[in-house]
Amino acid sequence: MTFLSTPTKYAVGTDVPAVETLRDSAGRVVDDAYVDAAVEEAIRQVRAAWPQPARRVAFSSA
Repeated sequence: MTFLSTPTKYAVGTDVPAVETLRDSAGRVVDDAYVDAAVEEAIRQVRAAWPQPARRVAFSSA
């Protein structure tokens, strides 16, 4: 097993300069709208896969 002798340091900030256009593997521009849509889709998929609580059914004694 190998251990790092010095901790990795990360810089806070953006990884892509503002003048550079970031694209996905299909060539679409990754902008704020793209990211928002991706987040919404991910949330939708997770909620669809998550087990739903059992529905309570009221029974009548009439």
